[in-house]
Amino acid sequence: MNNILKILFLLSLTGCNLQMNPQGERPTYYFDLKGFIATQVTYLNEANPTVSKRVVINKKVQRKEISQVNWQKELDLFNQADINKSSLKDMYEESERQIKGQRVVTYKAKRKSLYTQVLKVVFESSSNTIIRIEAKMNAQNYLYCTYRHITLYCTPSKEGKVRLKAYGFEGKQQMILAGREDFEVYGKIL
Repeated sequence: MNNILKILFLLSLTGCNLQMNPQGERPTYYFDLKGFIATQVTYLNEANPTVSKRVVINKKVQRKEISQVNWQKELDLFNQADINKSSLKDMYEESERQIKGQRVVTYKAKRKSLYTQVLKVVFESSSNTIIRIEAKMNAQNYLYCTYRHITLYCTPSKEGKVRLKAYGFEGKQQMILAGREDFEVYGKIL
């Protein structure tokens, strides 16, 4: 009986160790969008740039410049498009093609029920620098249907790092009781 308790105790310790990741790293099956956003948020928090923002909701346009931006919150929609989750392993087909000096890597969902249907990363071929990231997302249930197309526009910095220069998203949301809402947001970092 004592040996059985020792074995169970050792197995429970082993199980705990297998679940822990000492480096705190996430698996990367596909492009690490969440890691990319985290790097940009850190940079933007340090640089504290002003953003020129245009918001269109059902054809009503608002424009404003914002000097204090909560970047984590501002870019959260892009984090939602992340496909690097254990549950999504092998759920996307990856393809790559060259178009006019650009290398385009596309991840396409194998099932229509997945939230992120397409994630596309565009690199400048000569420098392998990210110049654009796009995602198309859909969600649907008996209460609502939503579609979003989001884009991050990037540029290399003087130090050779990729920096966010603009971002945008557009889409529509149809709620059973509230009707349809079309929206568009574009932010340019000044």
